[in-house]
Amino acid sequence: MGPTLFHEIIYGPVKSRRLGNSLGINIIPTNEKVCSFDCIYCECGWTEGFTSNNFINSETFRNILEIHLENLKKNSIELDSITFSGNGESTLHPEFLSITKETISLRDKYFPHAKVTVLTNGSMLHIPQVQEALALIDQPMLKLDSAIQQEFDIINQPMYKVDIKTIIDNYTKLSLPNKIIQTLLLRGKHNGIEIDNTRKESLDALITAINKINPQLWMLYSIDRPTPEQNLVKLTLRELQQIKNDLQDKVNCEINVYA
Repeated sequence: MGPTLFHEIIYGPVKSRRLGNSLGINIIPTNEKVCSFDCIYCECGWTEGFTSNNFINSETFRNILEIHLENLKKNSIELDSITFSGNGESTLHPEFLSITKETISLRDKYFPHAKVTVLTNGSMLHIPQVQEALALIDQPMLKLDSAIQQEFDIINQPMYKVDIKTIIDNYTKLSLPNKIIQTLLLRGKHNGIEIDNTRKESLDALITAINKINPQLWMLYSIDRPTPEQNLVKLTLRELQQIKNDLQDKVNCEINVYA
């Protein structure tokens, strides 16, 4: 079974290794992947493009989300997180700020103890409305798989030229006390090129970036679902724990690992 798209706007809740009982929010079109990156490990497969005319509008989204939350409440199903994920990069949605506000409003009404989470690759952080939205979110989880340009280009394959230093600078300027950095550690090959972001050079560059960004938490995790690139290796929990032990005293935040 290979990578698959999410064919619904609201899915789950699912048991997440990082977020607990998580209700997925997919504001990317349900019939295509729309992302500014083309990560070799993405569970949604390869990226066809990063623009679309099929984004759901915020009013329709609110109505759909309210129906789901109301049903979950009636059935006494608890939520730990309401999570923006799905078929690509949520912050590409032109109404991301208003959708964020609608989500928080409905969360407060039905599940006030649940956290609103967004998984983002940071490529849209130059947009003020995206910055404003992330400032409202309980758990802004910011992707940083490599702080080395060549390695970043191979692993994340941006759909246009992206300077990883700009991503790191934008994460640093995002003055939020609750920002989280998430790094997927992997080994393998892509197009005949060896990949290993657990090398000393790679980890040293990440350490420097983390200490500059100053997040609340650094999440290190491994591949969990089928990937479009077949020649990738999943790190074991033991390997992740060893990496955490080696890095913890070198960074200014807590490190958690997930396998």
